[in-house]
Amino acid sequence: MIITATEPLVQIPLPDLPSSIVSKLAYTLQQALQTAKDARGVQFLEGVLLGVCRRLWFGGLGTIAAYLQDHGERQGLDEPFRVWWMPTGMLSMLPIHCAGPYDQTLGGLYELFISSYTTTLSALLQGRVAATPPASPVKPFSVLAVAQPQALGAPYLRYAEAEVQGLATSQLANYVTILSGDSATISQFEAELPEHEWLHCCCHARWDPTSPLDSAFRLRDGNFSLGSIIHMRLKKAQFAFLSACHTARHSTILPDESMHLAAGMQIAGFRGVLATQWGMVDKDGPALVELFYGCLAEAGFPPDPRNAAEALHWSLQQLRERGMPMFRWALFVHIGI
Repeated sequence: MIITATEPLVQIPLPDLPSSIVSKLAYTLQQALQTAKDARGVQFLEGVLLGVCRRLWFGGLGTIAAYLQDHGERQGLDEPFRVWWMPTGMLSMLPIHCAGPYDQTLGGLYELFISSYTTTLSALLQGRVAATPPASPVKPFSVLAVAQPQALGAPYLRYAEAEVQGLATSQLANYVTILSGDSATISQFEAELPEHEWLHCCCHARWDPTSPLDSAFRLRDGNFSLGSIIHMRLKKAQFAFLSACHTARHSTILPDESMHLAAGMQIAGFRGVLATQWGMVDKDGPALVELFYGCLAEAGFPPDPRNAAEALHWSLQQLRERGMPMFRWALFVHIGI
C-alpha cells in the first residue's frame, strides 16, 4: 500500500514476492550475517546481500519505485524523493531501502530515494505533527555523547572513544556532554538523557529476540534496558544516533513486533533515530560521525533533526564511493522524521 499526501491510497500487488520467498530471503541473509568476516566470509556475505537486494527489486520493488518517482515527495527540485517504508512480517528483516538491479545501468532505491523507516503509521504522523524548528540561539541545543567500549563477554570497542571525541572537536564541541568509560553508568545516563535534545550512543547493545523489553544498551555498571527507555518521557528529545549493533533489528520469531531499541527511543520521545539493522564494524563509526555531523552543520546551526535522513543518505554515498563493502553501509537506517 502506498500513501501520499495528495492522492488516494494505492495498492500494488507483488505476486513475484510471496511470503515464502520473503521468508527464504530473510533466513538466507540472517545466516550469511553470521559468517566470519574474513576475506572469504565477506565475499560470501556481499554476494548474498546483493542477491537479496536484486530479488527484492525484480520481485516488485522496482515497480513500486517507478510509481513513487511519479508521485513521491521531493526534498527539493534536485534532490531524491523522500520515502518512508513500513514493512511487515518477514519483509521487516530485509534491507528494502537497498533493493536495486545493481547492473551499472539502472539506479536502485538507494540512488532514487532518501529512505526512512517507521514502526507504525501513527508514530510517523505524530512525529511529523510534533516536529518543530531547531532550537534558537537563545536556547541552544545540546548533545549527550556516550562511549562505553567495554562490556562483559564482548570485544573491546577500540574506536568508541575516538568516535565521541570526534564530536567534541567538531563544530558542536561547545554543546556536547560526554559520558565515557567509568562515567558511562546507568544512573548518569538516566540523569543526563532528559537534559539534552540529541543523543549519540556508542557502545555494545544487547538484542533479545525472545524478550524484546530486555534488549539494552550495555553501560559501565550494567544494562539500560528497552523496558526502562520506553517508560521515560523525554520532553526535550529530538534525535538519537545509536552507534551500536542491532539497534533496529527485527526478530524472525516475532517479525511484526517492531520493539527494538530504536523503536523504544521513539516511544520515549525522540522524533528521529539513526540505527543499525545488523552488527556494525567498530572502525566505521568515526568516519560516519565526521560525515554525518559535518553535513548537518553545513545546513546551519543548530542542526535540524529533520535533515538527518538526507545527511545519512549523503554520508553513506561518500562511504560507498570510498569502496566500503555493502554489508558495512547498508545496515545504517533512519527511522522517524
